[in-house]
Amino acid sequence: MIQREEIHGALARGYCTPENAHKEVDVALVSAMADEIFALMADHKAIVKELVEALEASRKAINTLDEDALGMVTREDGHGGINYWPFKVELLHQIDTAIAKARGVS
Repeated sequence: MIQREEIHGALARGYCTPENAHKEVDVALVSAMADEIFALMADHKAIVKELVEALEASRKAINTLDEDALGMVTREDGHGGINYWPFKVELLHQIDTAIAKARGVS
């Protein structure tokens, strides 16, 4: 993870560009900007954590699937099979919710 000092350094280096070289470094401003960037990074880290948790929960649910508890379903063509539909819908909902949060939709 990027450290606060690295953000400070990157912002301060902005004063070394030709168009900013004549300006005096405002340490308080650089610090305030670094704090804002660090806060944004913390928000993104929380979103990533939530995505990972949703995917891990989905993986666990798939691995511990009790086929007997799902029951059987008969399709229109007369063939039968395990009723995965409600399980699939719930997993997709969890994943879609996490993705929407990551995109800023929720």
